[in-house]
Amino acid sequence: MSSLVTQHKTYVHHVSLDPSGSLLASCSSDKTVEVFHRRTLTGGGAVWEPGCAMHDHSGPVLRMAWCQHREHGPLLATAGADRWIYIYRIIISSHEGRTLLHTVRWSPVRGYEKDVITDVAFVPPQQYHALLLSTASLDGCVRLYEVHQPQQFPCVCRISPEADAAAEGASDSAACAVGVSAGSAAAERREDASASQSASSVPLLRSGGVTAIGWFPGSAERTMTLAVGTVSGRFFLYRYIKDSNSFMTISLPQVEAGVLRCSAPVCNVSWASCVGRRFQLLSICSRSEVFILRLNCVSPSIDEKRSFELFRVPLEPSARPGAARARSCISPRTINAHRWLCCRWQTRSTTSLGG
Repeated sequence: MSSLVTQHKTYVHHVSLDPSGSLLASCSSDKTVEVFHRRTLTGGGAVWEPGCAMHDHSGPVLRMAWCQHREHGPLLATAGADRWIYIYRIIISSHEGRTLLHTVRWSPVRGYEKDVITDVAFVPPQQYHALLLSTASLDGCVRLYEVHQPQQFPCVCRISPEADAAAEGASDSAACAVGVSAGSAAAERREDASASQSASSVPLLRSGGVTAIGWFPGSAERTMTLAVGTVSGRFFLYRYIKDSNSFMTISLPQVEAGVLRCSAPVCNVSWASCVGRRFQLLSICSRSEVFILRLNCVSPSIDEKRSFELFRVPLEPSARPGAARARSCISPRTINAHRWLCCRWQTRSTTSLGG
């Protein structure tokens, strides 16, 4: 294990390794991004050395994403509170035995986000003929941009997980009310429901914000699956349909309240690498717990008949961020194995959602 010292002056929000494992980026509230390169020592070890720094953002930089492009090489996307999206091409060269890093900044983009950008993620480039970049925002939307260097990025499509789920639940409630009551009483209830919904639309915009996104690392276009985590602790799965630029929800079972929701905002979602397994793993992390979702299928987008297993790992107070002597990773000392919760479901169909 190796460590490094950054030049950031305040809180570091995110660190990220590039796919090759030789570049490491960090971002901070001091509005800067730093990139380090890994130098292998003769004895077999390795050290991280500073390479370059970027100072283009005008606000805290919250998230970054790497992409190994077949033509441009390593690409780094950054986003944060200023709602600007920057993409840098990292050029690696050597001079007198030293490794040098240079950056070429592509045209910055002020996207369609109305609030803080909380996460960015590249669609795996082998899945699409063009480079796609997705963003998550506290305005409750996930947006997909098609990257054209050096032109501006057109927004291909967007989804609003919490708003769509709330609308679907409201429509189901209205349908039940019509079935069991007289017409006038049902109309009155619908008016009350619409009034309460409009009154709570403003706080819903913030509480329904999206905090984390992650693409399934499949190698085929038909396996383009997106995992989404929200401020409310809920998480969703979507299949991206390239031909129609739309998303289709991958239905997760509706069970008792709280099982499919973290007790704190989702901090990160991450897929395990595809290594030939007949099941896939997705981790959903919050400050209070970690969910491990096992999908018993080769691809969550292709297989219509699939089963799920959900494991919940509560974090002890000593393992939570901000606690005294907090640990930087989950270890057996901070996990009580007897408190794991496991649920199993079966599902056979998916629900369609327009883009």
